Amino acid sequence: MSLQQIALVTCRSLGDYTANADSEDERLCRFLAEKGHKISFQVWDDDQVDWTAFDAVIIKSPWDYFDKINAFYTWLDKLEA
Repeated sequence: MSLQQIALVTCRSLGDYTANADSEDERLCRFLAEKGHKISFQVWDDDQVDWTAFDAVIIKSPWDYFDKINAFYTWLDKLEA
């Protein structure tokens, strides 16, 4: 399996979040890294993110999506395109 760039999608309030060693996020990152992937957390509504740079996008914790549902749907459409 080749190296893949994987984005774990989060929200702005968790954007600076650093997973601790026992967290679900840290276990997921460690598991994927052990499989040879490069993992990073990305905020779904950050206009600076180049989503085309990723081979896979995992919608992990965008907890504010319901507050911005129309923008979230627009982002999903952009991601799909």
